[in-house]
Amino acid sequence: FGSDLVRTETPGRRGRAAVLRENYAAKQQRIGERLTRVMAKANIGRRELAALTGYSEAQILRWESGRAVLYPAELIKLCHALDVMPETLLCWSSKDQLHR
Repeated sequence: FGSDLVRTETPGRRGRAAVLRENYAAKQQRIGERLTRVMAKANIGRRELAALTGYSEAQILRWESGRAVLYPAELIKLCHALDVMPETLLCWSSKDQLHR
């Protein structure tokens, strides 16, 4: 009777965590793609953006490829250098502001 009360993780919980990780990775990828497009629109390469922000070209490449998390302080620095609102990189806009 007591063994029925043992709580185990269900496959659904593990599945949900995997889905959340996949969604997070996809979001990082979209942010990176937007960063690349904003850089192209501003005609700013990695080297110039690195000089403007103080971040390395390698770090900027990691953000572009979605392999690194873009933290708020970094986001703000990039947005100032690129003259865009954070929403543009964070994919919060219902319309793609990059095509205006």
